[in-house]
Amino acid sequence: MDGPTVIRTRSRLTVLAVVATLVSACGSAAVASVPTSGAPAVPATSQATVTAQPLKPRSTSTTTVTPVASGGATLAGLPSRDRAAVAIIDTQIHEKKDLPGFFNQIAVAGGDIWLGSPAGLVRVDPADSSSKIIDTDAGAWVSGQGDALWRAAFYFDTLKRYDATTGRVTRTIDVAGPAGVLPLKSTIWLAQHNEGTVIGLDPKTGQTRVTQKVTDAGNAGPGEIVLADGALWIVVPRDGTVVKVDKDKGTVLARVDLGFHVGERLSFAGGALWANAIQWEGEAPPPQGTMIRLDPRSLAVSTVTVPAHHGLVADIEGEPWLPVGDALVHLDRTTGQPLRVVRFGIAGYDAWVVRDALAGVWVASQSDPRLVRLSAADLRPIVGK
Repeated sequence: MDGPTVIRTRSRLTVLAVVATLVSACGSAAVASVPTSGAPAVPATSQATVTAQPLKPRSTSTTTVTPVASGGATLAGLPSRDRAAVAIIDTQIHEKKDLPGFFNQIAVAGGDIWLGSPAGLVRVDPADSSSKIIDTDAGAWVSGQGDALWRAAFYFDTLKRYDATTGRVTRTIDVAGPAGVLPLKSTIWLAQHNEGTVIGLDPKTGQTRVTQKVTDAGNAGPGEIVLADGALWIVVPRDGTVVKVDKDKGTVLARVDLGFHVGERLSFAGGALWANAIQWEGEAPPPQGTMIRLDPRSLAVSTVTVPAHHGLVADIEGEPWLPVGDALVHLDRTTGQPLRVVRFGIAGYDAWVVRDALAGVWVASQSDPRLVRLSAADLRPIVGK
C-alpha cells in the first residue's frame, strides 16, 4: 500500500484485494501472493465462536445471478439507466512508480471529503467540488471523527492525526504495521496487520489503552475495522474470518468463519457486513465474483455471485450498492441479489470505493486519479422501486 520495506515481511494489503477482485470480466482469477504454509490457527478463546476451520470453502446460502463462463455474473437484463455525474474532479495526484495505486478509502472530517493514497492526501470541498493536495506522504487508510482525520501508513509504521480545518499534522504515533483505523469519541481503534492485534488509543494522548489479540502474528492479519450493530468488526484475511469486538472494552465477542479467504477490506451496508473472496496461494480460486454477506445479528453467512470486476459494497441512504466499472448496482438487502444498475458513463473508469456523505455520492478508484461526484437524488427512484 505505501511501498516496500526491508524491516519486516508484509503482505501487500491493497494489492491483495485488488488483484483478486478487480479482475477483467474475461480473465481468470488472480492469485494473491500470500504464504499459506503453516498459517497460524485462530487463537483459542472463551468467547462465542462461529465455526472453527476458516481456510476451506464451506456450504453457505448462495445467490447467483446469471453466471457466465469466466467473469462471475452478468448484469445483462437488469433494469438500467444513465445518470450524468454532478462533477468529475481531478485530484491532481500522480501515481508513484514505487508506490502504485490511488485511492483506498474516502473519509469525512471537518466538513470536507478526504482521500488517502500511497501518493498523497487530498481534501475536497463539497461546496464547489474543488480539490487540494494536502501532502504527498504515503498513507491510504483514512478515517474521520469530528475535526480530526486519522491516517495510517502501513509500510512506514505511522499513524497521523490531522487537523481537518487546517490540514496540518498535529500528532504522529509510531506503531508497527497499522492498517484499518476507526476513530470513536473515547478511543481510536487501530488494526496492526502483522502483529495480529487491535489496539485502542487515547485520542488526546495517543497512548495505548487496550491491546487485543485477534489472531497470531504473521502476514495478512487484521485489516479493516467497521462499526456495526454496536460493536467493532475486524476482518482477518489469512484466517478468512471476521472478529466481533466490544467497542468499549476491546474484548473478543465472536469469531465468524466466512468460508473463504477474503481481502483486507470490509464494509457495512444495508444492515449487513460485506467482504470480497480472494484466491489464496496454493489453493483453488473461489468462483469468480464471489462476495460474502454477514448478518451482524444472526451471524449468518451467505455468498452472492456478482461481476468479477467489482469494488466494495457501500451504503447509500440505507441501501447496499456495488461499484462495477462506471456503474453502481443496487443489491437486495437480504440476499445480495443485484436489482438494478445506474451508469455514470465514464469510459474505462473502475470504481472501487463509494461514500454517501455531504450532499453527494462520492466514487473513487484505485486505478484512476479522478473522483466522481453523483447525486443521491438520481438513485432514489431506483431505490424506491
